[in-house]
Amino acid sequence: MISKRSVVVSLTLSVFFVFGAAARASELDELKATVQAMQKNMAEMQKKITALEQENRTYKHQTASKAVLAPTAIAEGTAGTASDQTVTIAPTAVTIEGRASEIKDRPAMDDQQEAAPRPNDLTLDPKYRGFVPIPNTPILIKFNAKPRVDFTNDPQNTGNSDRFVTAQIPVDGDFFQGGGNQFNVNAKGSQLSLDVRAPELPGSPRFYYQNDFFGSGGGELPFRVRQLYGQIYNVVLGQTFSVLKIPTPGQTQWTTKDQTRQFLHDARWSVTCCH
Repeated sequence: MISKRSVVVSLTLSVFFVFGAAARASELDELKATVQAMQKNMAEMQKKITALEQENRTYKHQTASKAVLAPTAIAEGTAGTASDQTVTIAPTAVTIEGRASEIKDRPAMDDQQEAAPRPNDLTLDPKYRGFVPIPNTPILIKFNAKPRVDFTNDPQNTGNSDRFVTAQIPVDGDFFQGGGNQFNVNAKGSQLSLDVRAPELPGSPRFYYQNDFFGSGGGELPFRVRQLYGQIYNVVLGQTFSVLKIPTPGQTQWTTKDQTRQFLHDARWSVTCCH
């Protein structure tokens, strides 16, 4: 009886061990398969990461190449129109050198040298200081405002309370002579001017405008145009200084060597009309 039970138990244990070993083998195979699948997925992910890194390096290299070649392409007019990037190019400084006049600049309260037209585009300042270039054009422009206030105090009537004019001073026997102390403050000597030049164009065209407030109209600041002319190829058209000037009565004339040389030089080349 004991032998039969032992045989049954032995058979049961054998079957259990056989099926248990089979189950473990199956689980081990599944685990191996899972690990192999994960390894395969990791390998594929690594390939994708490598490909993305390569694309990123290629994109950076192409972007840097476009940034370097963009100024040359734009300058030659060969830049493509289909581009998603905006390239900003800093403007380059342009230096324009003029031809200096033999006349020396002598700064004065009543500066009339800068406004005077000169032949062959001669200028007192060949560096064109104060001029502003207009973008994408060969034109230079200069605005100038000169505020001025005059204080005058005279022991008697001078004939003109705004400025000193010798021709208007009352003389002996004049009804307006005397009159006691005269004091005046005015800003009529203030000036506004506009100078437009294109020294690199043929003929060196120039336009000049200047005004003050010594006009004959009413009010405290009557407007007066002093200069308004255009010049090209040594031909001047407009209102400006004349080559030959007849002094009004009472004006005192000073003649120096430099003024005589300027007069002869301008008279030889300049053509003035409408003055």
